[in-house]
Amino acid sequence: MSQPGSRGGRHVVMVELVAPPVTAPLHLLALGRHLPSFDVDQDYPPVPMGGGAAGSGTVIIRGTVDDAEAARRLAERDDVVAVWDEGEVAPFS
Repeated sequence: MSQPGSRGGRHVVMVELVAPPVTAPLHLLALGRHLPSFDVDQDYPPVPMGGGAAGSGTVIIRGTVDDAEAARRLAERDDVVAVWDEGEVAPFS
C-alpha cells in the first residue's frame, strides 16, 4: 500500500510555477514538462493563482518526483515559486 504523498514509489508534490503570459487555456499548455525529474499528473488541471512577482500570476501543478532531493532541486529553479509535499487529507474536529 502506498504512503500518503506517494504514487508508485515516487513522491507526489504540488509545484507553484511563474505563469506564462498566454491567453490559451492553462490545461492545454505543457506546464511542468520542462522540469527535470518531474512527471506531471495529467488528471490534475493547472490551478491559476492571483498576482505573483512583478504583477504576473502563478500556476499550481501536481506531479511526482523521485525523492525529497529532487523536490529540493525543483524549488531552487527561478521559474518555480514553491514545492510542497502533498499531504494526507483527513477529517478533523
